[in-house]
Amino acid sequence: MKNTHSNALIRWLVSLLLAGSLGHTATAAMPVNYIGVQQLAFNQDGSQILYLSNRIANQGERSNTPVIHFINASNGNSVSRTILAISPQQQLPMGFTADGFKQSVLEARGLSILHNKTGATLRTLAVPGLPNPITRYRPAQAITNASGTQQLFYAAQQQRLSVIHTGNGKLLATIGLPSGQLLSLGMSGNGRTVAYLVRSAGGKHQLQLYDIYQQQVINTLEVAAQAFAPLGQPISLSANGNYAYTPGQLVNLADGQTTALPIGQTAASAFFTADNRYLLLPQTHNQLLRFDLQSQQPQFIPLNIPAHCQPASAYDVSPNGALLALGSGCRKGAEATDIITVLNARNGQVLRQLRPIPAANP
Repeated sequence: MKNTHSNALIRWLVSLLLAGSLGHTATAAMPVNYIGVQQLAFNQDGSQILYLSNRIANQGERSNTPVIHFINASNGNSVSRTILAISPQQQLPMGFTADGFKQSVLEARGLSILHNKTGATLRTLAVPGLPNPITRYRPAQAITNASGTQQLFYAAQQQRLSVIHTGNGKLLATIGLPSGQLLSLGMSGNGRTVAYLVRSAGGKHQLQLYDIYQQQVINTLEVAAQAFAPLGQPISLSANGNYAYTPGQLVNLADGQTTALPIGQTAASAFFTADNRYLLLPQTHNQLLRFDLQSQQPQFIPLNIPAHCQPASAYDVSPNGALLALGSGCRKGAEATDIITVLNARNGQVLRQLRPIPAANP
């Protein structure tokens, strides 16, 4: 359950489309025949990477039993694993907590928090407005703050957002959305600001920022309309509050000016570096876009991932902010190992590529 500097977004990428009022992540979510890394997180000291995989050993085959793998963040060697006793057809893994200790799973009774080492359920939290059956929900619509203490859910039928404390289940905020189709949503790393983009009239989209502490909208901007699959990627907010990335454009939150950028078409959204210097945006075509916020100049960095693998099916930033890890999902049968690329989170430079071979799943 992590993150929106990150947003955490993010997350069980083989789930079905939310039925009824939306037709979502369509292009951003992996097709169900993809296998490999589904979620990813650093542990608390950054020495290990946890990732959720549905791969059967090194056979390039997909399993219905998700497994959490713990690997050495430097060399990719296996440390341990946890088999989750859940059914992805009925229960949706949502993501890791920021410290890597817990995994959240959405099910009919609410959001369950599981211990990553034992797989045991620690608590279950009520979530208002969930569809029935739960598999109609898209986990990409559940965004978490950087610490993993808050999770943002979208209730399509009520046209509202709910912010829930993941420790005690308290409903921190209920946000009524303006009329129009919800296109994207996100939350700041500190959890205070919720951002959402709604289709508007006259060829514009409406971007609103909501302050959870003040319990009110603090900014409304009309921005240029971009063509993308609704709810395909989360909104990312810079730590200094100056910029937002909505799919296809960078928005200056002071004056509403926008800069068109390529839509990544991956499950990961954009990352603002901790020094607020760069915007990092994973792309298809095996590359990462680094956009300099000062010079307004783009640069493409090659990721050197096999062409049949999605460059960013899962992602996380290390607790010290130094490393960015991108997990790759690959087409079924085309790749024998999981792939995790480790980059410098300050400038997007590729540091190493890990290719762990997980032990055989049951």
